[in-house]
Amino acid sequence: MQKKLLSIGSVLLAFAACAALPAVAAAVNDPQLTFPTGTLLSTGGKLKGTNVGSGPIFTSTSGANLLECSKTEVTGTLTKNKGSEIEADIETFSASGTGPEGRCTSEGVLPTTDWIFNPASNGLPWCLRSTPAMKDDEVQIRGGSCTGAGRSIRLVQLTTIATPEAPPDVLECVYERTTPISGTYSTDPEDAIMLFSGAEWTKTAGGVTCAVAWKLDFNFTLERDEGTASPFYIS
Repeated sequence: MQKKLLSIGSVLLAFAACAALPAVAAAVNDPQLTFPTGTLLSTGGKLKGTNVGSGPIFTSTSGANLLECSKTEVTGTLTKNKGSEIEADIETFSASGTGPEGRCTSEGVLPTTDWIFNPASNGLPWCLRSTPAMKDDEVQIRGGSCTGAGRSIRLVQLTTIATPEAPPDVLECVYERTTPISGTYSTDPEDAIMLFSGAEWTKTAGGVTCAVAWKLDFNFTLERDEGTASPFYIS
């Protein structure tokens, strides 16, 4: 009986010790876009983003095709920066490579490719946003402007296939993504780098030679849209 009482007492003491420990607060996403570091950026200013390291990489979900680009560039306008929430309209997005006329390249059957991101293809504008409702250090991109209704993002892929025996043939494929792209951002003292991985678009139009779906990996550093690069920071 005495052993049982000691055992029960030990359990009660363990519970009491746990209750006495302070609660660990969950991390809250609380982004503040600054320039220079520590100074909150005013809305309405123009921004741009350029890739860090290698350019965007497009991979078909079947793994059969891989397209590499050497440069990503985005431009836009900061629409909200109230100390806990960031929103910016992405108005241009380009992916270029080392192929003819700056096209992205691949080995094998897809020598040069253009990716069309513009309002005519319903690819732009995009809303880049980070809010307290998201995970810590999370950023998202959805279709449509930040002040407008959300929508899907449609992309057009134009692939030029040329052989010595025939004139160039241009293959058009259309892809759509209906959910936001989720990524992460780096915080001060690092530059404001946005990293997105595995964003998938599914084919909605095009022949049997079009890949069923593509996944896109890309990143960019947010900075002032001026001749001299001046990176922003997120604190």
